[in-house]
Amino acid sequence: AGHAFLHAPVFMSPAAARDAKGIMLCVGPQAIFERVDAALAAMTGDLWYLGDDPRRAAGFKLMGNAMLVAIAAGLADVFQLSRGLGLTPDDAMAVMGRLRPGGAIDNRGRKMAAGDFAASFELTMARKDMGLMLDAIGDAPLAALRAIATRTDALIDAGHGAEDLGVLAVDAVPAVERS
Repeated sequence: AGHAFLHAPVFMSPAAARDAKGIMLCVGPQAIFERVDAALAAMTGDLWYLGDDPRRAAGFKLMGNAMLVAIAAGLADVFQLSRGLGLTPDDAMAVMGRLRPGGAIDNRGRKMAAGDFAASFELTMARKDMGLMLDAIGDAPLAALRAIATRTDALIDAGHGAEDLGVLAVDAVPAVERS
């Protein structure tokens, strides 16, 4: 009796936890959070209070982890592509260092979340490049690229070929009026 609880999942490794770095998500009654926020903040680099809806902390944690999984799968496939092209994972990382693909999360991601699929990289052009990638990779194991190509084919068949690559999210985001 007399105990209060908050749900507080984290994005941090054990090393980050020891160094009070990372992100802590927190959900629960605001009055309880306010009693302990200083103590929680001392444990992490970023304390993020998400209100009292219990779905938010676990949901945000799952969404974040889904992106981390997608990044790892994407990198695994890029490394397999580098191998198929006779290049190295270090070569692939040199491209990533220049390309800085994280910016796509802010730029394309915001448009996708809003259901805006005005083309800057048409789905048909992306699929053409995927064909070249898959040809270079051959039968080697892949984490995600073959599944993405299959989804892309279905969207092109459904009439989305002239839209942006972001149309991969068409079934996951609210539709917007298109002229």
